Amino acid sequence: MNGFHSDAGALKKVSRELRSGVSSLDTLAGNMPDAVDAGFSSQAVGSALARVIQGCTALAQIGEDIAANVDTADGSYADIENTNAGAIRYQERRHEPGPDQRQQSQSTPFEESPLHIPRTPR
Repeated sequence: MNGFHSDAGALKKVSRELRSGVSSLDTLAGNMPDAVDAGFSSQAVGSALARVIQGCTALAQIGEDIAANVDTADGSYADIENTNAGAIRYQERRHEPGPDQRQQSQSTPFEESPLHIPRTPR
């Protein structure tokens, strides 16, 4: 198009990668042992593992929320692209200049109104 490029699949890829990370975090949290036998350090190790599980769960939730926001943005972007693409095709078919290429007319908004009554010379 006119000097810019977009990758239509980029947002889908970002969402897919985020969800892959979320899946890995879920797997990690799910594979943690419930209890450990580390002698005198068992309580400390158990507390550390519990914090790791909490961290994985929190990061997975954040990752899923971000992926959902990316999906929403992708849908909005697609709607905007469809609208703009249609407007560009319409202009190209009609061979009309774009909105910023039109020259300003000297008429007032009232002269273009369907209720405008033309002036008669006195």
